Amino acid sequence: MLKIKKLRLKNFKSFKKAEIPLSGGFTAVAGANASGKTNIFDALLFVLGITGLKMLRISKLTELINHDASEGYAKVEIELEQGENLVLVSRYVDTRGLSVFRVDGKRKTLSEVSSFLLELGVKPTGHNFVVQGDVTRIIEMNAKQRREIIDEVAGLSEFEEKKAEAIRKLEQVEQKVKDAMIVLSEREKHLDEIEKEKAAAQKFNDLKDELASSKATILRLEAKKIGDEMNSAKNRLDSLREEVARKQSDKAGLFEQENALEKKLEEINEKIIEASSKTYSTIGREIEEKKAGVKITRNSLEALAGQFSDATGKKSGLEEERKKLLEELEEKKSQIVSLKNDVAEEARKIAELEKKTGLLSGRALSTGAEIKKLHDEAEELSKKEHAFREEYYEALVAHQKTLKEKESLEKNLAHFSSELEKLSRQVEEKKSFEEEAKRISLSKPLEKLGEALKKLENSSSGIHSIRGKIEALNEANARLTGLSSNCPTCMQAVDRKTVDRLFAQNAAKIKGLEAQLSGQTEAKKGIESQVRELEVRKNRLQELGMSSKALEAAASTHLQIKQRIDGLKSTLNTLGINALDEKQAKAKGAFEAAAKERAAIALKTRELSRAPERTEFAGLLEQAKALTAQKNGKENRVNYLESEVFHGIEKRLHAIELETPKLEKTIENAKKKNTEMEKEVLALQKELEKKEAELSKATQETRLLEEEKQRLHAKAQNLDEKTRDVEEKISQKEKQLNELNLAFSKNEIRHNDLTEELKQFENVKTFSGKTPEELKRRTVELEKQIAGLGAINMKAIERFDELKSQVNDLKEKAGKLDEERHAVLEMIGKIELRKLEVFMECFAHVSRKFSDIYFQFFGGEGRLSLTDSQKPLEGGLLIEAKYKENKLKSIDSMSGGEKSLTALAFIFAIQSFDPAPFYVFDEADAALDKENSLKLGRMIKEISKASQFITITHNDPIIKNADQIIGVALNQQKSSVIGLRVREQQQEAAQKAV
Repeated sequence: MLKIKKLRLKNFKSFKKAEIPLSGGFTAVAGANASGKTNIFDALLFVLGITGLKMLRISKLTELINHDASEGYAKVEIELEQGENLVLVSRYVDTRGLSVFRVDGKRKTLSEVSSFLLELGVKPTGHNFVVQGDVTRIIEMNAKQRREIIDEVAGLSEFEEKKAEAIRKLEQVEQKVKDAMIVLSEREKHLDEIEKEKAAAQKFNDLKDELASSKATILRLEAKKIGDEMNSAKNRLDSLREEVARKQSDKAGLFEQENALEKKLEEINEKIIEASSKTYSTIGREIEEKKAGVKITRNSLEALAGQFSDATGKKSGLEEERKKLLEELEEKKSQIVSLKNDVAEEARKIAELEKKTGLLSGRALSTGAEIKKLHDEAEELSKKEHAFREEYYEALVAHQKTLKEKESLEKNLAHFSSELEKLSRQVEEKKSFEEEAKRISLSKPLEKLGEALKKLENSSSGIHSIRGKIEALNEANARLTGLSSNCPTCMQAVDRKTVDRLFAQNAAKIKGLEAQLSGQTEAKKGIESQVRELEVRKNRLQELGMSSKALEAAASTHLQIKQRIDGLKSTLNTLGINALDEKQAKAKGAFEAAAKERAAIALKTRELSRAPERTEFAGLLEQAKALTAQKNGKENRVNYLESEVFHGIEKRLHAIELETPKLEKTIENAKKKNTEMEKEVLALQKELEKKEAELSKATQETRLLEEEKQRLHAKAQNLDEKTRDVEEKISQKEKQLNELNLAFSKNEIRHNDLTEELKQFENVKTFSGKTPEELKRRTVELEKQIAGLGAINMKAIERFDELKSQVNDLKEKAGKLDEERHAVLEMIGKIELRKLEVFMECFAHVSRKFSDIYFQFFGGEGRLSLTDSQKPLEGGLLIEAKYKENKLKSIDSMSGGEKSLTALAFIFAIQSFDPAPFYVFDEADAALDKENSLKLGRMIKEISKASQFITITHNDPIIKNADQIIGVALNQQKSSVIGLRVREQQQEAAQKAV
């Protein structure tokens, strides 16, 4: 069985540091108000993964850190024991709000920790963690909210998820049915029209052949005309090119002279670069390296001085600490001797009390035997009551199952009736769709769309050609930009006239092409707008056709739905509900009679429990417990002091003795290294002065070379002016040449386009004796006739059998999908029935346990019931009890203490359905008086035999029943803990007396 073995807190809320060992059984955490005992509950929630700030009683995570903590973080560790295995889970939060989990030292995410704890059976958000507010919430809940607690415990959320998944699947199947009907409608329409398309196909081929011949003839006539114009322009281009060549020869002579000067300038630049490289790359670098070396060495000296100072100070601190530890050691040893004397005296007093309790135990045991007999009779009655309750709930579940089945059948009946109503409306919709389709067909959108798409294709082709030419010219300009950069050696500009002239030529070409592109783009936008409008009308026409066909299929299902409705009505008549009602009423009367008889035995048991000899015996046991608690506290203090002396102070003294020689050696090494570094600094400074003198001499040589470079540069500028004059004359001729080239290029591009277009008409015959104008008019007429034919299916005959087979397959699939839809509806009904069964099983267990707990521990009668037995999952839960009165009353009518006691019994009943390895209560008993606190203490004591139980309380009757007491005290705004363990012998004696 899993249990908490130890809890450690560091800087958590009011705790600076605490280690709390926890035993199995019942542990009580006690202390004054505001002492910090509830912070132990918060620590358990925190380390087990709770993220809700409200549950941890904070507004932000950083509030968990103790405000006096110097480390800047809070940490909680919990040691879990399962058989021989130990698991350590820890959680840490720092001042930034960063939270980190670890399991056995390995870092984990919150989801990983939650999954791991769930495997161990730990649910930090479950009903095994109870605070005073939980009891109040149950009291203040309405009946429906209390029933939802049973829903949660029974795990009904899983069924809700399955139901939601089934509903999603139902929606998908229904959508598939709808889609299948639409596709089927479309295919059947296509099948009807396929024969008409066959006749249109032959006419389409004849018109298409004539149209191709007309277009081929037009293209060939235009290509011949453009070829003649290109031959004329070529002759004029040759003449201009000869004139440009002569001027280029004159320009070449001037370039030769400029090149000679540039060569001399390059030589001077190389010398300047070489001198500069030597000055700044070699000598300058060496100077900077020496300076850096001096700086680094000086920084090392400063760091060494700091190291020497730290070591000296630390040595002094260790000597002072050693003196204080020796004084503390003597003081702790004195405290240990005093505490051991006190423990011996208290042991003597406990022995005297044990002797007195032995004399009274005989009389107490006699009364106890009679009480035990009554308990056995009550237990037998409880079993009978449980059997009758089981029979009642079985009948109730069967009744609910039948009602659910009836409800499901009625829903299906309503659904199919609604389907019949829809069919008549769909016939009217079909007529409306057909009228709208007729109106759209009159405007012939398919013919107009074909013409517009052809225009759009031609326009896009023209725009693409123009953009390609513009991109080619832009790439040429990009290459010219690379030539216009400065020389990397002399920093003089390369000849810009040539670059500017080429730029101007390309710019003129680009401008002309962009004008064409703009016109073509505007025309294309108009065509695109027309195409979009026609496509909308075409799509609407197709949509109306499919919708109309889908509605035709709906009529064929009318008879099937009617037969299904008749079958459902027949099934409804065979359901028998009255017989189940009689069986349920009979079982209810039987278990209520057993409950009344058990309550009478409980009254007699209470009277025997108040005998005088048992009261005196219990008082002596209480005195023995108090003395034992004091003795155990002092023994724990002795153990703690001895551990602190031998494992803390002496260990630290030994560490100081080992660390002192190391510090002395560090100080000696620092002194020696300081002397060596000071010598190194002096040597580096001498080398630095020598290199600075070399740098001054190299700078003077570089200045003389710069003066020679300026003289040659002036001579080169004079030659450049002569070259610009020749280039201006060349530019005028080239301008004329470019204009002719542009005209030639346009004709060439058009000729190439025509040649490319003619490739698709290579095997097409052409007409003779017809002008281009006649052919163009005939082309327009042919395109109109082709567009008038609409969409042509050339494979209509081949596809007829294939399409018919597809239609038959679709009909079969539509039928299977409808069957699948009904299967999903049936599955949803089964989920609802199983959900009810699981709820009733959980309710039966909790109800039985609630009655047992109320009778066993409080001597009264408790009962849970449903407000709506016909629909348990829609109604509420009533909590009723009879404590000292003669009749049952609702929890809402009870006094404050009775409400708390009844709510706690309800919580224990819920916990029994899915038992946890340990339970933690935080002042859940605050509203109880002494008598009821004693009863609650006995109840917790009994539960702790099977599961570890930890309660935070300040009620003495509850504390006295604990196996272990953890005391919490607040000193100087810091919480601390003291553990007290009750002796096993006293526990055994108390159990025998009862």
